[in-house]
Amino acid sequence: KTTKKEKKAKKDPNKPKRPPSAFFVFLEDFRKTFKAENPNVKAVSAVGKAGGEKWKSLTKAVSNAIFKTC
Repeated sequence: KTTKKEKKAKKDPNKPKRPPSAFFVFLEDFRKTFKAENPNVKAVSAVGKAGGEKWKSLTKAVSNAIFKTC
């Protein structure tokens, strides 16, 4: 059987982006503090891992407060 390729709809370049999730709002602030405390760490993965660990350790009340500010 042969299949025909379906044409994808072209993406609209003027379409607005989605707002960032609560985690990304948190990570933006966390990156600044992490870089200030650890100026020698250049790896993006290290910042992401540290941010993920910090996010997991936050209480529900704190993460919900961040979520409400989004």
